Amino acid sequence: MNQNWVAAGITLLALAVAMIPTGWSAAAAITVWGVGMWATNAWPPHVTTLAFFLIVILAGVAPPEIAFAGFRSSAWWLIFTGLIVGVAVMRAGLAERIVARMSAATTGSYLGVITSIVLIGLVLTFLIPSSMGRTVMLMPIALAFAERLGYRSGSSGYTGIAMAAVLGVYLPSAAVLPANLPNVILAASAESQYGTKLSYAGYLLLHFPVIGLLKAVLMIGLIVAFFHQAPSAAVAKSPTPPWTRKERMVAIVLGFSVSLWITDFLHGISPAWVGLAAAVVCMLPFVGLVQPDALNKDVSWVALIHAAGVIGLGGIVAYSGLGGVLGDWLVRVAPFDVSGSLWNFWVVSTIGTLICLVTTTTGLPAVMTPLSGTLASASGLSLDMVLMSQAIGFSNLLFPYEGAPLVFAITYASLSMAQVTKVLLVLGVLTIALLTPLTYWWWTFLGI
Repeated sequence: MNQNWVAAGITLLALAVAMIPTGWSAAAAITVWGVGMWATNAWPPHVTTLAFFLIVILAGVAPPEIAFAGFRSSAWWLIFTGLIVGVAVMRAGLAERIVARMSAATTGSYLGVITSIVLIGLVLTFLIPSSMGRTVMLMPIALAFAERLGYRSGSSGYTGIAMAAVLGVYLPSAAVLPANLPNVILAASAESQYGTKLSYAGYLLLHFPVIGLLKAVLMIGLIVAFFHQAPSAAVAKSPTPPWTRKERMVAIVLGFSVSLWITDFLHGISPAWVGLAAAVVCMLPFVGLVQPDALNKDVSWVALIHAAGVIGLGGIVAYSGLGGVLGDWLVRVAPFDVSGSLWNFWVVSTIGTLICLVTTTTGLPAVMTPLSGTLASASGLSLDMVLMSQAIGFSNLLFPYEGAPLVFAITYASLSMAQVTKVLLVLGVLTIALLTPLTYWWWTFLGI
C-alpha cells in the first residue's frame, strides 16, 4: 500500500478521535497519529517526530517543557553517548576481534556454531549500546562465517546462522539497560512520571537471568531444531593479529564504563553521565578514537530525534489525563483476580506484548508507562513490577515488523518472512508460558 495513503488514513483517524467531545480528545488524537505513523513508518521517523512536536505546541496539547522533555532526560543522553562509544568500538576493530576469537573457538557441530554466534551477540550487548549497530556489525560477519562452513545462501543452516546473529544481539538486550532504545525510554519515562530511577546493576539483576540468559538458551534450541544442517567445511584457523593502540584504548574505556555501570548502586552516578564521560574520552583529539566528523557521518540523529519524541509522547499522555482514562478502561476489561497473583502479572505482561503489536517496541513505554500506576493499583502488583514487566514485551516480538533490526536482517540476508515469524511465534509462546512465570517468581524472590 502506498505510504501516502497510509499517512492519510492515520491522519483521518486521528481527526475523528479529535472530534470526540472530551477533555482528552486532543491528546488522544496526537497519540493515535504519532503511534500510527511511527508503527507503520508512513513517514521517516524523524519527520513524524518533528511534525509531532509542532502539532503538540500549536494545538496547545502540552507546554514545551512537557513536549520536549525527552531532550533533557538522562536517558536521551545515554542514547547519544552510546552511539558515540559504539562508533569507537567498531572503528577500532575491537568488535571484529571479539567475533573472530569466539568464532575460532566454536566446535564443528551446528549446535556449537549457533551457540557461539548467540554468545557473541550477548557479549556485544554489553559493549555496543545500539541494537541496530550490533546487527549491522554482526550480520555480514556471521554470513561470511556461514559461507566458510559450506552453507549456501537460502539453505537451512545459512538461515539459522542469520537468525542467531540478529536474535542474539536483539532480544536478550532487553535485559541490559543501555543496550536497547526501549529500555532507555522506559528508564526516562519511569523517572519523569514516577520518580523511579533505574540503576544499571539493579536492572541487570532483575532481567538478565531470565529474559537474557534463559531466553538465549531457548533461542539456541529453537534455531537448532528448526534449521539444523551439519557444516560441510571446516573453518581454517588464522593467526590472531596483535592488538592495536586503538583497540587497547577502547578496551580500557569500556572496562571503566562497565565497571562504573555495574557499581552504580554504590557511587550513585547515573549511567548516562558515565556514558557521557566515556564519549568525551573517545572524542578527545589526543586519544583519537572518534574522528571529529563522526557526529556528522556516524551518529544517527534520526534515532536521537525519534527517541526524544517517544519520551515526550509518554509525558503528554500522563499530562493530559489520557493515561488515567486508558488505565481505567484496562482495569475494567482486564481479567484480574486475587491481588498480586501470578495470573495478574501474566495479564499485565501480556498487555505489554499486545501493545507492541500496535506501537512496535519503541512505542511501548510511551503508552504503557503512564498506565502503570493504575494497573498496579488494580492488580495488586507493585509499581516497580508493572513498570519492569515492559521488558518482557521488549523481548517478546511476535512479528518481524515490531523491531527494526529484524526488518534489516530479513532484507540483508534474504530471509523468509514465514520462517522468521515461525521462530518468533514459538519463542513468544514459550516466553508467555515459561519465562513470564519464572520472571514473576524471580522478582518475588528479590522482593519487588
